[in-house]
Amino acid sequence: MSILAFPSRTPRSQWRNSRLFAQANNGSATIETLPSWFSFFTRFIVEVEAPVGTSVVLGSRLIPKALFESAAGRARLVAHLVKQTGELGFPYIPVGTPIAFNYIPGTTSVTPAWRTALWHLTGGSTWSYNSTLAEIRAALNATHSFVNEELAALAPDSGSYMNEGDVYESNHEYTYWGPNYERLLAIKKEIVLTLRIFWIAGDAVRW
Repeated sequence: MSILAFPSRTPRSQWRNSRLFAQANNGSATIETLPSWFSFFTRFIVEVEAPVGTSVVLGSRLIPKALFESAAGRARLVAHLVKQTGELGFPYIPVGTPIAFNYIPGTTSVTPAWRTALWHLTGGSTWSYNSTLAEIRAALNATHSFVNEELAALAPDSGSYMNEGDVYESNHEYTYWGPNYERLLAIKKEIVLTLRIFWIAGDAVRW
């Protein structure tokens, strides 16, 4: 079923064309005039609305090209993927690293691990809208434990993409920023002092 909403001043010829099109394709058309947009919304939209989206927590790791260059590295990667699939479901592996870009060191703030990574390997846990607090915590713990114990061990000197990283990352300074962290922290402090910015961030490091 398709719903078309025409403004009140739409020529009747356009309504008629819509009906003819539906009939020509073995369909039918019903034309109604409603007093307001809200009437249309409650009549046709609210009745068929459905929840969308998923409650999910993610964790990820940038997997360096070097891991693919030896038989032992590839074997470790395959073993990891088998385990991750069993514990967290199928991994998400987008092809999005800038490994082929002619990068000049020091020209961007993101972790240099991006420049040597062939994969951005992601996994996660989900829960339902009616999950209990214990079930939600179990999902969070499952992803956090797997990222910190398995993914980090697979590529210990690499890092992670912050937007899809573990929200409870144990070593977020290095994992997200690598050797750039101290320089970025110094820049932030300088800006804060210059602009006299003050804010409070709970449980943050050196804010």
